[in-house]
Order: sequence, then structure tokens, then C-alpha cells
Amino acid sequence: MYSRVKGPNKVGHEYMPLYHGRKAQARDEKSRFDVSEDEEFRLFNLADEHDMCPLNGSFDHDEGHDYCWMNDDHCGLFSVRKDEAGQKLLRIGEHDERFAFFPAVVNFADAWHGYPVTASNVRHPMGEKLMKHLEKIGMLSRIDVVRIKRKAL
Repeated sequence: MYSRVKGPNKVGHEYMPLYHGRKAQARDEKSRFDVSEDEEFRLFNLADEHDMCPLNGSFDHDEGHDYCWMNDDHCGLFSVRKDEAGQKLLRIGEHDERFAFFPAVVNFADAWHGYPVTASNVRHPMGEKLMKHLEKIGMLSRIDVVRIKRKAL
């Protein structure tokens, strides 16, 4: 039922696109990607392939570190897909989801997996610190941040 494991990426993590993340099943409440498995892996790498992850939810911009996009409660990575001009968040899920969430693995030897989410349906929200970081590096606009806070994305 599972697809082939992809990776490892440049920080040594593997990614496994899950079958239920892309095919229709009896459990319709599961969100499904509407992008290729290669694009899924690219979204994972965009969030993961950085110098370090923030400790205690702290993104220290003064140090010039390149942080992974871990949410504020350290339960997973978030990623986004933007248009070629880098202006607009693109749809990645079958139900118009604009974000990918990759739950943190418990066993570091396990492959990561993910699924598309909206700002209103994710169990582990992005958080204020990650939103501020993504805005600072140009992955979210100020309007995107406001829409996330209003749960309109």
C-alpha cells in the first residue's frame, strides 16, 4: 500500500508519501495531496533542509541561522507552495488546502510523512513564532499571516 521511500535529503531524513495521503478511500475525512509524490517530497525538503531547528520555539534571526519550519509546539513541520513569482500560496490538497503538515517522527530512523491542511483544521497550529519567521524570510505575506490568524486559509 505504501509508495517508495524518497531520500535521504541533505539533512539525512527520508520521506514516504503515504497511500491514504493521495488515493480516495472509505474514510473521506482524510485530506489528500493534489500534487505529485515528487512535489510532496519537495515540500517536505523545503521545510526540513535547513541548518537547524529552533530550540524552545525560538527563531533567533540575529544569529543568521537557517531554521527548519517547525511549528511552535514542536509537533511537526509546515510547508507552503508558492507561484513562480513567489507572491501567491498555491493549492496542494484536494479540498483547497494551502499548507502541508509533516508530523515529527518519534523514532529518528523512521521516514517522515505528511498531509495537506488548512489553518482551521490542523491539530497542531503553525504558531505565532513560525508565522513571523516565514513572513520574515518571504514565504508568507502580511496578508497571509492575517488570513491564517482568521483561519481563512
